[in-house]
Formats: sequence, structure tokens, C-alpha cells
Amino acid sequence: MYKLSKYLVFTDIINPNENSSGHKRLLYSTRNGLSLVVSNEIYNNLTSNRQDLIESGYWQQLIDMQILVPIEEDEFELIINQNNANNINTLGLVLHTTANCQFGCSYCGQQHTKKNIDKVVVNMVLTYVEKKLQTGDFLHMFIVWHGSEALMSFDDLRKMSKQLIEIANKYKVSYHAKIITNGLSLKPTVFEELYFDMLVTNYQITIDGSKEFHDNRRMLKDGGPTFDIIINNIITITNQPWYPAGHKAIAIRVNIDKTNSGGIFGLIDLMESHGLQKKISIDYRPVENYVDNKFKDNHGLTKEQYAEFEIELLLYSLEKGFSIPDIVPERQYDACMAVVKDFVVLDIYGNVFPCYNFPYTNHKLESANKIGNLAFDESTFNQDGPLRNWYQEIATTKNACYHCNLLPVCGGYCPLKWQEGEIACPSYKYNIEDRLVLNYLYGKVDVREELLKN
Repeated sequence: MYKLSKYLVFTDIINPNENSSGHKRLLYSTRNGLSLVVSNEIYNNLTSNRQDLIESGYWQQLIDMQILVPIEEDEFELIINQNNANNINTLGLVLHTTANCQFGCSYCGQQHTKKNIDKVVVNMVLTYVEKKLQTGDFLHMFIVWHGSEALMSFDDLRKMSKQLIEIANKYKVSYHAKIITNGLSLKPTVFEELYFDMLVTNYQITIDGSKEFHDNRRMLKDGGPTFDIIINNIITITNQPWYPAGHKAIAIRVNIDKTNSGGIFGLIDLMESHGLQKKISIDYRPVENYVDNKFKDNHGLTKEQYAEFEIELLLYSLEKGFSIPDIVPERQYDACMAVVKDFVVLDIYGNVFPCYNFPYTNHKLESANKIGNLAFDESTFNQDGPLRNWYQEIATTKNACYHCNLLPVCGGYCPLKWQEGEIACPSYKYNIEDRLVLNYLYGKVDVREELLKN
């Protein structure tokens, strides 16, 4: 006996102008991230629990795609067990080399200081990494160079990269690195060294709209503009013969609220005019409150407003030829790094955290979630904080995530935001049907069409 999975999304009829006998819908299984086209007749049979009217060949496909599941199956328990059992054999480290930043962004919550990592902490980081890799538990190491602004301590980043790569090679562990940077100091020579010598293959650079809008919110601490320098850096880098255009190494992050939404289309047009659609990807995100900085409370869009605006941006970007990651989300086995025991943030003081949001903020939830400090033996570390036990909290409290059909692709999205008392659902919670249609129309991933007839 089988039942209809609770982890499904159906769209409205996608071809309303056709004869009703040919009406089709999109069906999306969040248990595996697969989408398919089904006839309206199959949709009606599924949702009215008339499986007996579905032809045996199609019925078996629906089982294979986990759209129909065994009636006795506890789907939530299965998803959580899969998540907990997912072992990616990766040591993940978010590393800080400085607490300094040139920017005074309107929505930032960090307290910047002109202090870089010292040699004692560097040695503690390297010792921590080597002890981890000595266990033989890891096949990969993934580094994220973060900040404040990582490039303000470039010499430390250079030295640590060399040492980390040597340790990875020593233990025959693959090495991958990413950097999150404001882009101001990312000159072509810096990018070239990062990419080819330090193996930093992915770059997240935030640009919050066209010049007028960006410079009004991502300015230097003295109020000076930053847009022209960042854009020129990106254009110059992506025009170099050695830039990995096919890989789209650079991803532009755009943080959006009421104060800059009018400038995003202009940014897209500007980037298109320089041919960047073939060389970069774009990632749109709503501005969130950052610890004590409640910028979102005064300037943010509601979840529904942002989701509606986001669809306009996605459509416009696709029409302009830009690459948009994850229009339809894939199956995720963790909500974020905070729930993965082998992923940690290490700040310049040797503090060990489960989440990006803690360093240099005096976060009210820091003490409950702080893992430890590298000055002390790992046996003193607390791996039992609320963020690390997020899945257990979902199961115990049966909160909104427990009942949500998007749990397999979301995982709760941001456990910290939930702990802060906010609704932490991603934008696709509110526009998933539109995303499915965009994905279908633009063919960004394979959409099965075996079930058009019944």
C-alpha cells in the first residue's frame, strides 16, 4: 500500500489555453529534488487518493520518484536519519585573518577592529587542522576565507594558504577554497595569485545595485564610494585570458531591501553590457537583521514582498543570459554549516563557532553555541549547542519545519534566525511554484515529461 508523499509541490495548470483534456501541471518532489510534468488527470487521481485509476507503468514511476511512498513510512524520520547519516568526509573551516574592514555597510552587525591574526593563533589553527587530518576521517578539506574583510590581511592569507595546502597534500586530502570579499582590493594580480597559487576557486562579491544605490549602503567608513572600483576590478579580471569564464568563478551577491530594490535592474543591465553574463553568476538575497543591527525591521521587505520581487529579478536575469544557481533547490542534507560537526568558524582570537554570525558581534546566543577556543584541548569543546542539535529540536518541538513540505531541500534554512525569534524560511517557500515554472521554461535542469498522458 502506498500514500502520497507529503514532500511535494504541485503548480497550477501551466497551459491553461490548451484543451482541458491536455492540461498539465508541474510536480516537484523535495525528497529528491526532481521535477516532472503530469497530466491534470493524474494530479486529480493522486490528490483524491485514486491510485487505482493510474496506469501501472506510470504508477511505478511515481513510486520510483518517491512521489508515492509506503503507507507505513515515517517520512520525517527518514529525512532526518538520512541527514544525520550523511558523511561527506570533509573538514570545513571558515577562517578569519583579520577583524578589520574598510567598509561601513548600513546593515552590518560586526564590530571591526584594526587587528590581524597573530602567529600564535595561526599555529593553533594549523595544529588543529593537522590533528583532524591525522585521524584519517577526511578525504577533503574546504576552506572559506571570511572576515570582516579577508583581503585586508592578504599576507597572512597567503602564508596560511600555503601551509594548509602542504598539510592537505601530506595527508592526501583534496583541497578546495572560497573567499567572501567586498571586492575592493581584488585586483587582477591578487585574483591571479589567489586562484592559481592559493587554489581559491570561488569568489563571492557583494554589489547592492547600481552605483547610486550601492554607494549609499556599502560605503567606506569615511563615507567614500566603492562601486566603481569593485566593478572595474571585476571587469578587468573577467577580461583576462586566464580567467576561468566557463567555471564562473565569481558570484555576485545582491542584498535587497526597500532602499535599493529600484537599483537592481540597472546593475543587471550594466553587467550585461560588459558581457559578464557569460562569466559570472548572481545570487539574490533579502537583507536580514544582523545581531543588534535591526536594519531589516525598518527597511526590509516582507517575505511575501521579497518573494514576488525576486521572481521578477530571476526572470529578468534569465532573459539577459545570467546564470542563477538553484532556481529550484536541490535535496540538502544539512540546513547550513551550523548543524555539521566537522564545519567550524575560527576567528582571529582562536574562538571556535558553528556559525558565521558570531565573530566580533557579542551575539546574545554566543555563550550557548560557542564550541570552544583553540588554546584549549578539543576535549573541552562543546559540540552539543542548540545549533548543532537543530534536527533534534525540530523532532522534539514539532515546529513549523516539522510540518513543512520543503524540509528536505531546506532543512530549516537558518537555525540561528529561528532561535532569534524570527521566521527563517527561505524566499522559495513563498515563490516555489513560480520558480518551478521558470525552471521548466528555461530548461535549467532536466524536467521529466514521461507522465504527460494517462
